[in-house]
Amino acid sequence: MSRRNHNSKRGFTLIELMTVVVIIGVLSTLAVYGVRKYLYSTKTAEAIHMIGSIKSAEESYRSETFKYAGIAAGLDTPTSFYPHAANPGKYKADWTNVAHGDYAAVWGPLGVQSDSPVLFEYVVEAGLTGALPAPSR
Repeated sequence: MSRRNHNSKRGFTLIELMTVVVIIGVLSTLAVYGVRKYLYSTKTAEAIHMIGSIKSAEESYRSETFKYAGIAAGLDTPTSFYPHAANPGKYKADWTNVAHGDYAAVWGPLGVQSDSPVLFEYVVEAGLTGALPAPSR
C-alpha cells in the first residue's frame, strides 16, 4: 500500500462534518419545540384546574344561597384579581388560605384555594352589571 492511500483514509470530510452539524441542529430544534409545548401545556392545565375549582365552588354556593357569589368590584379594577401578582403569567404568586386580608374578604365565601403558587390571577363576575344589551335583530 502506498503512503498516499494510507493518509487519505484518516479524518472526516467537510461534507460529513456539515451533515453531522445539520442533524444536531434539527434534533435540538425538535427538542426545544417539545419542551416549549410541554411548558405551555402545564400553564394551561393550571388555569383549567383553577377555573374548574371556581366553577364547582360557585355552583355549590348557588345551591345554598340561590345566587352566585360576585367576587369582583369590577373587572377594570386590578384589586379585584387574586392573587395579586407583580407580573401575572410570567411569575407565580402564592394563593394563601388565610383567615384575614384579601383572601377572606374576596374568596372566603367560595372557599377556593390552591395548594401551590399559581401563574395567573383569577376573578369572578356574577350577575348583570350596568344596562342590558340591546336585542339584536
